[in-house]
Amino acid sequence: MKLIKAVRGTKDIYGEEAVKYTYISKMAQEVFENYGYTYIKTPIFEETDLFKRGIGEGTDVVEKEMYTFKDRGERSITLRPENTASVVRSYLENGIYGKEDVTRYYYNGSMFRYERPQAGRQREFNQIGVEVLGESSPILDAEVIAMSFTLLEKLGISDLEVHINSVGTTASRIQYREKLLNFLNPIKEELCEDCQMRMEKNPLRVLDCKIDKCKELTKDAPSIIDSLTEEELALIDEASAIPAETWFALSRWAKETKNFQPWQRSLLFSVGTLAARGQKPSIKQATHAVKAYQAALQKGFTI
Repeated sequence: MKLIKAVRGTKDIYGEEAVKYTYISKMAQEVFENYGYTYIKTPIFEETDLFKRGIGEGTDVVEKEMYTFKDRGERSITLRPENTASVVRSYLENGIYGKEDVTRYYYNGSMFRYERPQAGRQREFNQIGVEVLGESSPILDAEVIAMSFTLLEKLGISDLEVHINSVGTTASRIQYREKLLNFLNPIKEELCEDCQMRMEKNPLRVLDCKIDKCKELTKDAPSIIDSLTEEELALIDEASAIPAETWFALSRWAKETKNFQPWQRSLLFSVGTLAARGQKPSIKQATHAVKAYQAALQKGFTI
């Protein structure tokens, strides 16, 4: 009888690897709980529409990488490719927003994406992440950044850098989209079929193409920075000039603020980029928060 092996793109974790896996998981739990985060476990599969809406139909994840199937009730089900959509669904479905001003969750579990297996990239992979929901305070962004630094340092990872980026306002993004399309249209026929479709749905996704030819063709594409207003650029400069110790101190100041608005930010750890945070704050809010913090220090406010 032929020996049944693990499905391609999956792997067993045992022996020394299991020791490392357990250590990282426990360290993440310790750090997150010290910051006041609680564990959330969501189903490993959800209705397909949840990820289509949450991730976006023009993305590679939705169009190519999801494990989607029909169950016996003819419902379209998908193994979760990420966990943010599931956490937000749980937050809304269970009415958590009406029970507390700020909700802090962390999770650790398997995600699934159908892509070519390679070093550090499997079709079933484990993802550690956090989600903060309920408050728009940019101080919480500082908290998540500081927390990720704490975890990575405790895991013995050094020489870390924080890179601040901006996608601007809606108006800036619309302007950039037009500039990008003007750049892409003359080379459209040279791009891969996927990129040609991305141009119709979400042109910015063209810049994420992994095909070498497309990377070469788009290497001189306009930068979104060129579409930001002078005010937005000035705010980026201010935010970038903020010393790291200020952001870390701000994270400890977060509990002193109360300003409820529906909001969400997330942090996940993956290969290549050690940590990435996704949210929709304005740099203006962040700058105002820093100024408020600095003014508080001048008045003798203690952290």
